[in-house]
Amino acid sequence: MNVVFVVVFLIEAIIKIVGVGPSHYFRELKNQFDFFLVFVSIFGLFEGLIPINITAMRVIRGARILRVFKSLQEI
Repeated sequence: MNVVFVVVFLIEAIIKIVGVGPSHYFRELKNQFDFFLVFVSIFGLFEGLIPINITAMRVIRGARILRVFKSLQEI
């Protein structure tokens, strides 16, 4: 399931970057946060290959739930 969500969030980020342009996309803090989470999630898929503190990666990946709450507030 983790891979599915990472792919969905990655596709969403790519569509937004292409749609509004990179300079406008990265101007907004919420988009920077989303991109950071996507980047960390992709990095987390390869955590077995890269010597990184696993606990820190899990905490950062857990921040994805903040994205859900942010989306609920916008609705």
